[in-house]
Amino acid sequence: EREEIAKRGRDKVFKEHTLLQRGEILGNILEDIINQASQQDVNGSVEGNEDNEEGA
Repeated sequence: EREEIAKRGRDKVFKEHTLLQRGEILGNILEDIINQASQQDVNGSVEGNEDNEEGA
């Protein structure tokens, strides 16, 4: 059932959006992912340093 839903979604996107629009959407998604990963990396590094200092 998930595959059918995904197929319908893909078909709808291909019909309703140009190649340029799809590229912009993907670019925005990737930018959001990178920003979230960067924030988690910064937060994880700070927490990781505190853990290392406690063990020393």
